[in-house]
Amino acid sequence: MTENPAPDVTDRRSEQQAHFGNTAWQEWKGLWRDPITLFTLCLAIVGFLQWCTLKNMRDDAIATERAFVFTNNAELAPNKDKNPTNWLFSPIWENGGATTTEGLILQGNYTMIDWEPAMTRCDFKVVQPLVSIGSKGRTKLAFFSIPSDAIKAFQSGTAKSFHIWGWAKYGDGFGTQRITRFCWVPEAILGDPVDGPSLRIIHSLCPEGNCIDDECKKEDEKLFPNGAPKSCEIKVLH
Repeated sequence: MTENPAPDVTDRRSEQQAHFGNTAWQEWKGLWRDPITLFTLCLAIVGFLQWCTLKNMRDDAIATERAFVFTNNAELAPNKDKNPTNWLFSPIWENGGATTTEGLILQGNYTMIDWEPAMTRCDFKVVQPLVSIGSKGRTKLAFFSIPSDAIKAFQSGTAKSFHIWGWAKYGDGFGTQRITRFCWVPEAILGDPVDGPSLRIIHSLCPEGNCIDDECKKEDEKLFPNGAPKSCEIKVLH
């Protein structure tokens, strides 16, 4: 059985605690009376506020000035150089930012067979050259050619399915690597793929495969809950 300490011992402990508390408080108040301490503290506070301001300014600059690549439209033009009966698919890529892209790589593919959303995460065997898009600029790069017969099959409704997808990987000019993915489901291709001078494609968006940066990471986690496969390649259909 534990005995309670004697009253005088308890009183001494209370006095010591009170003395320690008073002493610490007196020392703390003394620091505030010291001009050098106050000046140093003020400098530290001012420095911290300046750092926060500069960081916010940099974050705002990155958000408004960084390169931002996206595509909403594409062109279908006759492949006059190699095969006039095929049509080149060329997405129109735009840079909505005020900084030129760095190390921009553009890739794309299409399929008219059974479709799986995970196909948008596959690598490409064909290595594309590096390109760049200046501030508020645009460019188009032919990804592949589609045979006239395939377009006619789609127009007649005999094609099993039709999906077009791709991505842009680039540096944003502020040291961060970015990615933009697109995935389209063509709803209609207007024009004559045999004798017509041009074709127009009307598309909707795939449920997955249209994302940027962190959004793409979240989609990856959704498509591959157990982790993305180590290798996934699809032949580019040129």
